[in-house]
Amino acid sequence: MMLPILITATLAFGLGQTPAAGGTSPAIVFQFENPQLQPATYSIEIHEDGSGHYKSMPAPPTPGTTIASDPADEISPLPQDRAMRIGEPLRTQLFALARSHHFFAIACEAPKSHVAFTGKKTLTYSGTDGRGSCTFNYSRDEALNRVVDQLEAVAFTL
Repeated sequence: MMLPILITATLAFGLGQTPAAGGTSPAIVFQFENPQLQPATYSIEIHEDGSGHYKSMPAPPTPGTTIASDPADEISPLPQDRAMRIGEPLRTQLFALARSHHFFAIACEAPKSHVAFTGKKTLTYSGTDGRGSCTFNYSRDEALNRVVDQLEAVAFTL
């Protein structure tokens, strides 16, 4: 079953909601790192109630890669730090996947795969029902790849 990407229907920005008091709400954190991309790193934290947070850090500028003729006109990415909200069906699908995959406490990297580096991806689950984390560049698990594609689309939208 393909998880639909419903970015416009699942995001609402700047709602200012915070996780449950004491951080007891189950949460999934997706972290991405690739120094060749902008932003070079970002994280998305999603609580089971849909509240969340996005934070990104751009890669440092590389000499000779600017697109403006005047330094005052250069466009450089800025770090972001903003509240967000994930709606249905993505929120339910994320938490169902985390629980069906042992809270991400699995080996998710495809061993001995010779694929191009597409970024270091880490999925982490924490809640009263369990904890776990896995990191990979490439996974043979199609469900993990779909959820990562969706979370990357969320980040790209932001």
